[in-house]
Amino acid sequence: MIPDNEADRLAAVRRYDILDTPPDGAFDRITALAARFFNVPISIISIVDHDRIWFKSHHGLEVQQIGREPGLCASAILQEDVYTVLDAKVDPRTFVNSLVAGEFGLRFYAAAPLQTRDGFNLGTICVIDYQPRQVTEAEKATLKDLAAIVIDELELRLSAQKAVQAEVALRMAALEATRSKSEFLAMMSHEIRTPMNGVIGMASLLLDTELTFQQRKFVEIISSSGDSLLKIINDILDFSKIESGKLELEEQPLNLLDCIEAALDLLAPHAFEKGLELAYRIETGTPSIVLGDEIRLRQILVNLLSNAIKFTSAGEVVVSVTATEVMVNQESAISHRQENQSSIAPDSFPKTYYEIQFSVKDTGIGIPSDRINRLFKSFSQVDASTARQYGGTGLGLVISKRLSEMMAGQMWVESEVGRGSTFYFTIVVRDFPGCPLVELDAVQPQLAGKRLLIVDANVTSRQILILQTQSWGMMPKATESGAQALNWLRQGERFDMVILDRQILGMDALSLATEIRSFPNAQALPVVMLTTYGKEPGGKQLDRVKFATFLNKPIKQSQLYNTLSDLLVREPIKVHHAPFTFPEFQLPFAESLPLRILVAEDNRVNQKVALHILQQLGYRADVVNNGLEVLESLRGQPYDLLLLDVQMPEMDGLETSRNICQKELATDGSAKPWIIAMTANVMQGDRETCLEAGMDDYISKPLRKEELVQALLRYRGTEVQGYKGAGKLGIGEVKKREGEATTSLNTECGQGSDVTLSFSTPIDAKILEAFAKTVGGKASNLLTQLIHCYLEDAPKLLQAMETAASNQDAIALRQASHTLKASSAALGAVQLATLCKQLEAMSRTGEIAGASKIVVQIETEYEKVKTALQMEAQSSQQ
Repeated sequence: MIPDNEADRLAAVRRYDILDTPPDGAFDRITALAARFFNVPISIISIVDHDRIWFKSHHGLEVQQIGREPGLCASAILQEDVYTVLDAKVDPRTFVNSLVAGEFGLRFYAAAPLQTRDGFNLGTICVIDYQPRQVTEAEKATLKDLAAIVIDELELRLSAQKAVQAEVALRMAALEATRSKSEFLAMMSHEIRTPMNGVIGMASLLLDTELTFQQRKFVEIISSSGDSLLKIINDILDFSKIESGKLELEEQPLNLLDCIEAALDLLAPHAFEKGLELAYRIETGTPSIVLGDEIRLRQILVNLLSNAIKFTSAGEVVVSVTATEVMVNQESAISHRQENQSSIAPDSFPKTYYEIQFSVKDTGIGIPSDRINRLFKSFSQVDASTARQYGGTGLGLVISKRLSEMMAGQMWVESEVGRGSTFYFTIVVRDFPGCPLVELDAVQPQLAGKRLLIVDANVTSRQILILQTQSWGMMPKATESGAQALNWLRQGERFDMVILDRQILGMDALSLATEIRSFPNAQALPVVMLTTYGKEPGGKQLDRVKFATFLNKPIKQSQLYNTLSDLLVREPIKVHHAPFTFPEFQLPFAESLPLRILVAEDNRVNQKVALHILQQLGYRADVVNNGLEVLESLRGQPYDLLLLDVQMPEMDGLETSRNICQKELATDGSAKPWIIAMTANVMQGDRETCLEAGMDDYISKPLRKEELVQALLRYRGTEVQGYKGAGKLGIGEVKKREGEATTSLNTECGQGSDVTLSFSTPIDAKILEAFAKTVGGKASNLLTQLIHCYLEDAPKLLQAMETAASNQDAIALRQASHTLKASSAALGAVQLATLCKQLEAMSRTGEIAGASKIVVQIETEYEKVKTALQMEAQSSQQ
């Protein structure tokens, strides 16, 4: 009993995807209706499979399926009309059937085929009774109608399924098209940006040469246009990364105050060129350090500040920051993002989340309410006239909004035409373990009760000064008018200090300061002037006034606090460690020796130390992780000096130096950067190898400020502490310094290579003290950041060591042990560094049969170091 078209019929069954699906109320209602209409105990909707009869709905029967034989449905699908068996016990077609002769006792059976619109019988709807009976033509018609209803239901579901599949396919195609477009934009943006960096870099170099007035204007236009184009390229690149899902956020220790001030510093010159006030305020209770992506947060702030300054011709731009602790039941909102980020803080620290809200308020042109919805659309601006007048791609706000959403936040705007706009955005972050909340909002004993006169024409700036100094316990009295300030002094009011803005009502600040000095009780009164970058007054009148100091706007809380403490207490309040000053070089280093510096270092701890020391010297360096990235950076723009780690992945420092010296990268000596090797290797001949590879100088790791200063001065060819000369170091000097460096490293990492050396504590406190002295200001914050970078990277290096030792991979073992040795030595983990040093020496020879034993010792020592560093991180933040 197999239909002639069985293969096609089974394909039709699969098309409707109904086999083995769960019970369905629509079909159950049909079988219930059939049983009630025919007054029978059983009604079934059956689908005939290749070897079974499966019941989609079975009213009055508990069985889900039976074999294709002896099921009567297999016979019924061979018919075009209703198949009936009036009395199965006497019907020759069925009397021997087990369902009839057996325990089931079937006597009556009537079934209408479930025929599709293209003529395939999928199965039947049947009614069954245990008693024989007759069937009228009307009953047969009803059964056929019910079969048609079943088919209609299946067709509707198939159409809906196809519609959903088509919609999904269209959506996937659209997403793929968007992804392909974004990947193409990313590739093209990168390809355009590389030569663009060269154009900007060469224009910058050209501006440093002697040019005529007309030539200089031409080059300045090239440089300015290049910068504008590069910003557009970067926006497109960021947008394409977001659209293609390839933009990943970092989770690193982030100082909110530093991030905000860095954004303001970047845009302050432009704001003050337009005569705008620029200010910020951070509310009490805001965490000082959080875990987040500093680069992307600063990108949002810079974009919003840049727009605010662009669309404001007069008035002010103010950044405000508030924080709210996120309740435990709100953590689910950010759990997905947190699970996909690497954890920086040790698991033993409690986790507290904050929603940080930023606002950027301006007094600019404002935005019509009916056009606000266009702000956050790609390549869209408020109107065409805005694009023509102010420029821009319309991508900045879109990128900023997406970034805030990626940080579990949101962005919105409130605006009024002619009065200005306020852009708000939030991010959700985890607090940094052991970090305090903003502490500058507490009464300071050395400032409490001091009377302060504030003269500032800007209401917001004046209010910020009032609130801030009041929170420190001071008694400020403020006015916008110079005449009012003089009137208070004539009435005999006494003040301990005066703060004058350069812009005040009624007179200029110099004239007001001169008048103040004319009062007998104000001869020694400290007077501080608020000014803008590059706008400090000069001349003889300035000499007569004798200002105590100048503070650049926007006023930084820490800077204001230190200034007040210094002038009123007559001794500086040492909030941070005193920075190192080179005794024979008093001028700001970067001003006397301006350099473009590239740092190539794969170890994150060493990266942060190098960048911090260079920043103290006035340099802003670029950082790459390996030699291939060095070569790529040099193709993009020229650098004067390269700090090059010798051991790096992908391409090491020696091979990198040789590549730089090749003719395709340097056609003459002047185009090649001065290369300073950074190495912890102190083995005989290593320094000669560096110089033979084309390097010009070397310094040992861990990096010391004094040694870096000496290296920079050798580059300049200046006499310092008895050393005179320029150019590459001679071999004799190499031999002398090799001995000094060997002694230094052996002192830090333990003399010799005996792995059984014992130390009383896992961390050498003297090394951490020396480190604090080396990095100078903000040593505690930097040390805490380095510790958590170390605690994040070390487990990965330990795992790499285990794998390399197990696989007898000497190269991988050498790389991992070298990296852990360097960062451990920098943080005073002497015993751990010594063990890593021996493992590195073993891997150099290729004889690593006993490496697994040393790896176990390293892992044991690391657990001690981990505990000690966690305690150090907590104590350094207190």
